[in-house]
Amino acid sequence: MFKKFDPKKWERIRAKGRIRYVLLYGVLMMGSVFAVAAFLAEPLIGRIFYGQGYASDMTLRLIQWPIAGVFFGKLIGIMTWYGGEREYENYLRAERKRTKSGRKKDKRRQKQQQEN
Repeated sequence: MFKKFDPKKWERIRAKGRIRYVLLYGVLMMGSVFAVAAFLAEPLIGRIFYGQGYASDMTLRLIQWPIAGVFFGKLIGIMTWYGGEREYENYLRAERKRTKSGRKKDKRRQKQQQEN
């Protein structure tokens, strides 16, 4: 379900900046999907809860759902940005730890070779 974290891809995304990421991924992609889905689902949900006579004001829906989509998209964009940053920091920590232990092993091998 979830993709494995790709540090090289995140480095490219990160280089373009947080604001660009939040606007493109969060607001444009996720916010627009949310707004369209909510816009289309509202009459159906209204009929289910309020019966056959439910009618919503189209003008209000055309205003409220895009605004809600912007806020929702911004929230999702910020959350996923910081999640990506956390994953990237974990990756860097693991790399530093791996290279340190690798250097220690190399030094041990060199010592053993010199002794033999």
